[in-house]
Amino acid sequence: MTTEGYIVVPDGSGAIIEFNNGKFYQNAYRKRLYGQDLSLLPYEMAEQQQKISIPLFGMVKEEGGFAAIITQGDAMAAINADVSERIDSYNKAFVTFNMRESESVTIGSGFNQYGVDLWTKKLVQTDFTVRFIFLEGTDNNYVGIAKAYQNYLIDTQGLISTDQTTGAVLTTEFIGAYDRKEFFLGIPYYALESLTTFDEAKKIVMELNELGINDMNVLYSGIMNGGLDSSIHTKSDIERVLGGQRDLNAFNQYLNGENIELYNMIDIMTASKYNRLFDQYKYTANRISGALSLNFNYHYPTRLPYSETTYMHSGDDYVINPLYYQAIYDRFAKDYDYNGVAFLNMGSILAGSYNKNNALYKQEAIRLQQSLLSEVDEKVMLTNPLGYAIPYTDYITDLPTETTLYAIIDYQIPLLQLVLSGIVDYSGDSINLSSDRSIEYQFLKLIETGSNVKYTLTYDSSQELLNTEYNYYMTTHYINWLDMIEEQITEINAIGIHEGYLVSHEQLSLNVFEVTYSHGLRIVINYNLTSVTVEGHLVSGMDYFILEGA
Repeated sequence: MTTEGYIVVPDGSGAIIEFNNGKFYQNAYRKRLYGQDLSLLPYEMAEQQQKISIPLFGMVKEEGGFAAIITQGDAMAAINADVSERIDSYNKAFVTFNMRESESVTIGSGFNQYGVDLWTKKLVQTDFTVRFIFLEGTDNNYVGIAKAYQNYLIDTQGLISTDQTTGAVLTTEFIGAYDRKEFFLGIPYYALESLTTFDEAKKIVMELNELGINDMNVLYSGIMNGGLDSSIHTKSDIERVLGGQRDLNAFNQYLNGENIELYNMIDIMTASKYNRLFDQYKYTANRISGALSLNFNYHYPTRLPYSETTYMHSGDDYVINPLYYQAIYDRFAKDYDYNGVAFLNMGSILAGSYNKNNALYKQEAIRLQQSLLSEVDEKVMLTNPLGYAIPYTDYITDLPTETTLYAIIDYQIPLLQLVLSGIVDYSGDSINLSSDRSIEYQFLKLIETGSNVKYTLTYDSSQELLNTEYNYYMTTHYINWLDMIEEQITEINAIGIHEGYLVSHEQLSLNVFEVTYSHGLRIVINYNLTSVTVEGHLVSGMDYFILEGA
């Protein structure tokens, strides 16, 4: 007799692997938690994929299911899942742990090259613990697995509900200063230019207000210490090309009057340069090979770091040793006098430092990040935070709405959003930066996941970025997006998804999902290109239908 059920993995937004799906000829699922170690980025660009953000997996079957929460050793863990018939008749999900970290290096040259794996000497100093929560009745599904983890965060990690919104909140990310390559007497140099000054950002916010959009957050990137390519954040040196400290203070005062939060982006984990000679040898993390750790900027055609090609490009950023996070932030905070702060990498990615005689593993880096985040007095915005950082954030951006489409996976679910909905306010990725999904598809994902709207905007035309390193911002000119923003915010508020929170989600058929909110709102989302019929109602392709209103 075939057992009915499925495995839940937290890849990206979340994914389902159905029992006995016949995909035993595909690769089994295995992935390390929390993404790539920033200190050990590969010398050849890896395939793009979603990361595992929360230490959770589970299994659901007829008699009952379970949620498994990795409570200790999570940074060293990998989640594994497989279906029946590959080796035996069992569908399985389990966790494995690494006791050490490794790095592959190439030795020799020419035809005499060969690869060697280098391992850290010291074992990681942590216990490995998995907590199992058994599910039954109406909780025996992936919604119950999400709620089990939500309760764990509330009961043991100090997560407090901060989501008080009843309508759509727009997160507007402004891009400030960037460096452009110029020439003087034939000699190349980098000059700092502006895409959005503080006065120009104020004009955009005023135009949005005139369109009736009043509930918003402002995220400002590239405003200090060199703009987008910033030096170590031991101070808050606001760029004059944007208007300097005085204009930023005036902009902040205006936003306070409009009840709009300002989050200035900072980065404690990487730096393009240091303030003093030889500081790179003090502050930079080490690879296992002994080399300094760099946050590579890859050249897509060759898949190599730019530093390994003949193409002109600014240098790779240094990855900072976690031991210095607190000292760097303490010095930065002395100069910083604003109500909100957004961390570019902190809480969203981990980096170790593998000094030959004193390795610092990612597990220890978690403790150092938590210590810093717990002492931040300002409101905190994090980008797709990892599980341990969720209790420290006031607003979340760039929460994934999709999973990595491995062949063994059957469909994707909003597992992350089911954990966070009604507790912490969140948005998806910037809608206007996606290069592989249509605007319509992304809007449907907002409805399905209960997400807020995010856009990345510039006052100047993004054509200014031609022949620069920032061509991924080529769709940000604000004048092109005002009508779309107004339309989406108006429609989301008319639907009313933010008057409640997610309480149920299920797949009705291929690419057709039903989502239920706490105030009684039931919506069917159809991602197919053709129409489907649900409860006697025709739902058009790439559209939604409200089965029950609030």
